[in-house]
Amino acid sequence: MTKRKSISKKTRFEVFKRDGFSCVYCGAMPPDEVLEVDHIIPVSKGGDNKLENLVCSCFTCNRGKSNNDLTSLPQSLISKHKQEKIDQYAQYIQYVKDKRKLLDSQIQMVSDVYESFYEGYEPNAKFKSTIGDFIHKIGLEDTIRAMEIACMRSKEHYTYKYFCGVCWNIYKQNNEDYNYYG
Repeated sequence: MTKRKSISKKTRFEVFKRDGFSCVYCGAMPPDEVLEVDHIIPVSKGGDNKLENLVCSCFTCNRGKSNNDLTSLPQSLISKHKQEKIDQYAQYIQYVKDKRKLLDSQIQMVSDVYESFYEGYEPNAKFKSTIGDFIHKIGLEDTIRAMEIACMRSKEHYTYKYFCGVCWNIYKQNNEDYNYYG
């Protein structure tokens, strides 16, 4: 069994700084958790105090890992990791829903411009999809401006094509190095 050597304050700080002052196992940070330095290869199994063998760990994870190496994580860490993964996935799904809701409201704003020129008509699904694409490419304000220009300068039947042309021209102006063919 290897004799444990104390880790200097300077080394501890370097490990904390490198790992972003958060537990590498669960992401916990101060002040919610007390951080410690953990050995990837435990001292009891020949690990040393080199930076490459040290990671930032919260008190709970460090005790849970104990002297196991990372090829055999304790069940408590595995289940905590699974819950973290589930929580992150739920947050991601909510983010995607919120982003879609925002885009839908922006598409509706541009559609409202179209409807103000052609009362009783609203862009079809393909047109709305194209509006969303241009919102991503040139932004909401320029997309609204393009719709206004297209509606003022074309007849209802040609507005879609005219709108696309105006949007592409705005895109080209915003991206001088734009090359249509690749």
